[in-house]
Amino acid sequence: MLRQFLQNLQGVDVYGILSTLIFFVFFSIVAYQAMKIKKEDDRKYCRFPLDDEDQDIQNDQDNKKN
Repeated sequence: MLRQFLQNLQGVDVYGILSTLIFFVFFSIVAYQAMKIKKEDDRKYCRFPLDDEDQDIQNDQDNKKN
C-alpha cells in the first residue's frame, strides 16, 4: 500500500535527493569546523566534562565544610 502510494506521488524522488543534499552539506560543515579547530581549543574542549565534575566535587566539599 505504501509502495503504491509513493509510486503514484509526483516528484517523490526530489525528497530523496534533497535529504541527501542536506545531509552532505551539514556533514561537510561539521567536518570543516572540526578540521579548522585549533589545538589549544581542542585540548580545552576535551577537558570540559572533567572540569565540570571537578568543580562540582570542589563545591560539594566546600558546602560540607560550612
